[in-house]
Amino acid sequence: MTSQQRSALIRFHKKVRKHTHDVRHRFSSVGVADLEDVTPEEQVVVLVEEVGKLSRAVNKLRIATDPDARQGWVAERDHRLVTVASVAARIASSTG
Repeated sequence: MTSQQRSALIRFHKKVRKHTHDVRHRFSSVGVADLEDVTPEEQVVVLVEEVGKLSRAVNKLRIATDPDARQGWVAERDHRLVTVASVAARIASSTG
């Protein structure tokens, strides 16, 4: 792994940790259960839903030709990548 790849991976990991922290805080402030408080089946439903949203963003990015539209779909893709990683990490931490 190159130093540039390592740096990118570290930045991504930090984004995932921040996203996970922010979501947990947001959930707890309104009294909504986090993924650790639902069944494994419900956790998978959330993960698959997020993967579907990521897939949609990737597909839209592939067909978008307008630079502004592409920029929006790149942002959506990047957000969904972080979200999928965060959900997967929360599921992994709740299963012991």
